[in-house]
Amino acid sequence: MMMADFTPFQPETITDLERTQFWTMPDAEDVLDKCRYKLLISDFMAAGLDYKSRSALLADWLEVAVSLFPACKAIWIPSSGKLLHTAEIAENPYEGASRFLQFGINIRYFTIHGTEDSLIDSLGLFALGLPDVQYHFHTLDPNDVSRHAFNVAAYLFEADVPVSDGETIAGLLNGEMAPDVHWPCRFEMALIQPSRELMDVCPGEYAAGDRS
Repeated sequence: MMMADFTPFQPETITDLERTQFWTMPDAEDVLDKCRYKLLISDFMAAGLDYKSRSALLADWLEVAVSLFPACKAIWIPSSGKLLHTAEIAENPYEGASRFLQFGINIRYFTIHGTEDSLIDSLGLFALGLPDVQYHFHTLDPNDVSRHAFNVAAYLFEADVPVSDGETIAGLLNGEMAPDVHWPCRFEMALIQPSRELMDVCPGEYAAGDRS
């Protein structure tokens, strides 16, 4: 593991696009305005570990860092685009390697200009060599799709991607996951940056875009 020296925090290093996806921190801009310095930590040279060992190690390292610097205002995870209060690390509801789900995955939401379509994806699993998930859809409640996306991303993480190209997963019915609703999946490149392979989930009659 590696911990760098304190350096001045430059707000512009977090892009406008990234700032639109701070869904779990409504006061994100106020928090960032109060930040003056940053401290970089990383799991340097941990890429050779299996992804769950690496996830557990990174979670341990984050918890140690938060305990060492109680004045820390926030934790920024570039690979997931997620900004968190320190309490979200110190009071992580998950255990073991699954603690990664708290900080390492961000569910993003975009509207497609000029259409009534939406796109929801996860960001963060790619950093572990796993596929993120993506939904291009219309009509469905984005909150329901966001919950579905997180649950599917967590499933891929916990079970080491048990879904193959062309297989189906349980879709949504009245906002709830329904085993009798089958949404096919295929692996492709992401529609929205960063470039990465992910699992596209086709939401049946609510699918948008060209899926030929």
